[in-house]
Amino acid sequence: MFLFSGCGAILPVHYGSKVTPQNPFPRALVKYKTLEYKQDEIRKDAKVQMWSESRLKDAMDILPIGGSLHIEIRGASVESANTEWWEYIIQDMKGRNIMRVKGEWNVPEYNQYSGWWNTDVVWIKYPITRPFKVFVIDTLHNKRFEFVVSET
Repeated sequence: MFLFSGCGAILPVHYGSKVTPQNPFPRALVKYKTLEYKQDEIRKDAKVQMWSESRLKDAMDILPIGGSLHIEIRGASVESANTEWWEYIIQDMKGRNIMRVKGEWNVPEYNQYSGWWNTDVVWIKYPITRPFKVFVIDTLHNKRFEFVVSET
């Protein structure tokens, strides 16, 4: 994933994986959290918040086996940043589809520096190995953005 700093620089962010955009200036940003990364996050939360063992077990049991994609969408209008108009495809490096998910209706937020934006989370229900491809498709404007997720 990349974050935009206030001065316009692109800053890499890693959550146990490297995500490389394959298109110049994508309107989407992607980060990937492995199952192990998410388990570590939950363990830390549980310790700080003093969860019971049963609450910790319940939280661990619902985690997706393939981890999760966290996608940030940017748009010039409120409609173009609504995740209802976005679709996400996960493929292995040979081009075989692993998952296809359509975004759901969600009102975007506005930031004076970057315009309209929104976020979506895709829980990957199947085991997955890196590297793999993620396609983020803007169905409203018929645009596609490709990312490769690999080990850090």
